[in-house]
Amino acid sequence: MSTLGSASSIEDLQAAYDDNASYEEDGDAAKARVFLTACRILARRLAARVQKGDGSVALDARKFEEQAEEARRWLAVHGGTKTPDGTSGAGAGYTYIGFQGFRG
Repeated sequence: MSTLGSASSIEDLQAAYDDNASYEEDGDAAKARVFLTACRILARRLAARVQKGDGSVALDARKFEEQAEEARRWLAVHGGTKTPDGTSGAGAGYTYIGFQGFRG
């Protein structure tokens, strides 16, 4: 179950984004999944342009979408699947072989 969702504040999402951006360096599929979720929600929630007083800030949501796509590609190779025992698999082409009930 995801830790991020509709009740997550922008601060929660930004912290999850920052804390899990190192998924590739750490080789951590769980971090990649949280990062992907944070990117998706941030891309949807943050306005394209925020104006306060005389100043404004432009935000390109496509950057979050691009980073989400990078995380998806990384997961496809480095752990985009779950095995029956709940551990991460190696992605496409990975086959889990169980020996339950095996007699030697």
